[in-house]
Amino acid sequence: MFNAKRLAQALAVAGLIGTLGAAHAQTTINNGLVPGVFNLVQDESREAYVDANRNGLFDTGDVIFGYIRISNFSPAGLNSGNAVYGVFSQQITSTGPGGSINFGATTVAGLTLSALTGVAAPAGSIASFYDSAAGYSTDLITTLLVEFNWRPRTVGAFFVGLEQRRDFEDLVGRLLLRSDVCYAGRSYCLALARLNTPGALGFLQKYLGYYLTRTDLWFDQAAALAAVRHIDKVNGTVHSHAFDRLWNDFVSDKPNWNLDLTCARFDATMRNIESLRLSSVSAG
Repeated sequence: MFNAKRLAQALAVAGLIGTLGAAHAQTTINNGLVPGVFNLVQDESREAYVDANRNGLFDTGDVIFGYIRISNFSPAGLNSGNAVYGVFSQQITSTGPGGSINFGATTVAGLTLSALTGVAAPAGSIASFYDSAAGYSTDLITTLLVEFNWRPRTVGAFFVGLEQRRDFEDLVGRLLLRSDVCYAGRSYCLALARLNTPGALGFLQKYLGYYLTRTDLWFDQAAALAAVRHIDKVNGTVHSHAFDRLWNDFVSDKPNWNLDLTCARFDATMRNIESLRLSSVSAG
């Protein structure tokens, strides 16, 4: 669950409350909050942690980002249904005694609120909230994945993997095969490995079958093979062996490509995603 105190702080500094549709009887972010008093909201959220300084610790400089769906407002006593969402990104600015943590706006390139939403955010913003008086007809994940930008697609694919949303398998798989934006491919591979279905494996195999023959394209071949190896490890299969020769041919002119290192990092990320999932379930 997203901390209510942090949410109140986010609302105070964000200045990004957007309304997507005319206000009717449906609860929106504007009529759900009561001005001048402390507001408590009930929400459902998913968070991702980024070790931005790569020191293996959860400390100053690291980033937490994700999305929130607000369900209930108090003291207004209103339920928003599926009409109010938020996207947030916050960075640890300092730590204190007793494990206390202070957060501020994210400054890491690619993870700022503006980078995640694609909309310029006022200085100091850590959250952006959106509502629709008619309610959202599509899942927020769809909105992220169909955006022609690697940042929201990376977030969307991450949540597909985190929640193991099999209803997005085809979309994520087709995005991997298209590879029409840079930097997002690894997240597609992580999502498909988390889904671990015959269909997800099929997309990874199809990707490798083509892109390993394209020695001129330095795309996400290593991540895709790492995903297949991870699936093999989980299922006790050997699907990755079919690509050994193609891989060796592909990296013959790429001396810095280290598949073992890629696999180790891929497996570590998968463990982190699983721990986040367990944390989200226990917190919910």
